[in-house]
Amino acid sequence: MLYKFLAAIALATVFMFAINPLMGAAWKPVMEKISYLAPTGEWCKLPYGPDVLIPAYISFIEPVLACMAMAMLILNQLAPFKWLRLLLFALLVVTVNYQLLMPLFYVALHKGPFISNLASEGQFALEAIVLAITTGFTWQWSSLVRSTSGID
Repeated sequence: MLYKFLAAIALATVFMFAINPLMGAAWKPVMEKISYLAPTGEWCKLPYGPDVLIPAYISFIEPVLACMAMAMLILNQLAPFKWLRLLLFALLVVTVNYQLLMPLFYVALHKGPFISNLASEGQFALEAIVLAITTGFTWQWSSLVRSTSGID
């Protein structure tokens, strides 16, 4: 266990102090070549500053932990096939987050352009889907690694 920990520290050190600067130096000419594509107007600025974004990101810890708890408790009992298990888990998480039908209701009932309404509310449904699929996939993968390595 100690050797794995030391190897992880060594690998992180190599990436941080050797590979990362080399990658930055290699990408610099590419980024300079395409820098004219970057927007310079106000249209691409974030609407919120750190005083809003940091609490928003911190508040996302709760859904991630809840999704992990759901995966630990029920994921392996949902279906016999992995793809169906992930699909059902995603549907469950989206439903718990009230995002299964909310984008459709918002598009249908809100005044404004269809695409704007769909993008406005659909981003939260997409966020819940990505959270569920990545959590489910990670839990399945970690369960597979644990069972094949003899940790259980």
